[in-house]
Amino acid sequence: MVDLLTDRIVRQEVAENTCVSWVKEVQEVACSSDNLKDVINDVAVLIKKRTGADVSGIVLYRNRYSGSSYQVIKGLRKKDIDNLRTLNNKIDPETVRGFIKQHASQILIEKLACDNREYGLIFIGKKNARRFAYNEDFYMESVAAILSCTIDYSRRLRQNRDLAVVRERERIATEIHDGITQSLYSLSLQLKVCQKLFKREPDTVKAKLPKLEELTNESINEVRHHIFRLRENKFKVLGLADVLDEYTRQYCTLNGLDPEYEVYGEEVHLSSEAKEILYDIVRECLANVVKHADAKKVLLKLEFDDTEIDLSVEDDGKGFDVGEKLQDCMHLYCMGLANIEKRVNELDGTLNILSSPGKGTRIAVSIPYSESVIEGYAE
Repeated sequence: MVDLLTDRIVRQEVAENTCVSWVKEVQEVACSSDNLKDVINDVAVLIKKRTGADVSGIVLYRNRYSGSSYQVIKGLRKKDIDNLRTLNNKIDPETVRGFIKQHASQILIEKLACDNREYGLIFIGKKNARRFAYNEDFYMESVAAILSCTIDYSRRLRQNRDLAVVRERERIATEIHDGITQSLYSLSLQLKVCQKLFKREPDTVKAKLPKLEELTNESINEVRHHIFRLRENKFKVLGLADVLDEYTRQYCTLNGLDPEYEVYGEEVHLSSEAKEILYDIVRECLANVVKHADAKKVLLKLEFDDTEIDLSVEDDGKGFDVGEKLQDCMHLYCMGLANIEKRVNELDGTLNILSSPGKGTRIAVSIPYSESVIEGYAE
């Protein structure tokens, strides 16, 4: 009797240890991808394999929490799975239980829920089997908890991204109103004046045309700039280096510049704020080159050092006297530099401007690593 009891305890401990290792597998799968559908599919395969179930599946409801419905079911024919999918938003635990009972005699279902939000359910089913073992119950409860947290995190991430998109649209709308709208309004007024003066003072109108052409080109470039902003991927897939490479090449090619791009060192895990600021700095630098430099080539360098990020934009344009230009704070170029300096200061960085007439311009930025720059930064 004692030996039998000891054997049962040993087998239970082995089963529990095995179950713990299975749960760790699920944790690794949940952390392996940002694509929720990939995670759900991999977990459905894993639970079927570990429990020896004939049928396994994960069903997300179509509701205000989870958005659209989604089902992954393993162990059934496609025709049977399609029958369940046609139920759409009618899917609930009882519907699924009734459906799976047609294909399995024993069913184990766990809800997928987090913070009073119900997302769906996860289940396994066995044909001609006795009730599920204790470790299988515990395993499915643990998997449901992990998957519920993963789905909830995905929901919050989606909401944050949607909010970021709304804020970006509002920001672009403000920029368009303050920039393009004002420029086009000014252009419209001056064209009306030219129209009235055309017959009486043709020389006066002729003298105004170069300025009007310049204003038109600036408005066109600004429109192009905002089009690029609307098309940005915003670092969802690519890192900072790749995003800057893509933007620089597209923007320069569109504006008749020959771009060169050099990256040194291994890219670090930058915060979202740091990525946005460095991206904006490059945008402002390139916009200044197009508007004021009369350049043919642009060289962008990005270096990830041990203690800081070094970024520079260099052109072969007409250059300028730095001291003289910065004194004229109402000049458009000076205003662009002021915007760059403001962004650099937000990350406690330094800005250096090197230029002279006829010798091009080099704008260099150094950003020291800190908590606001590096994710999980520790000195």
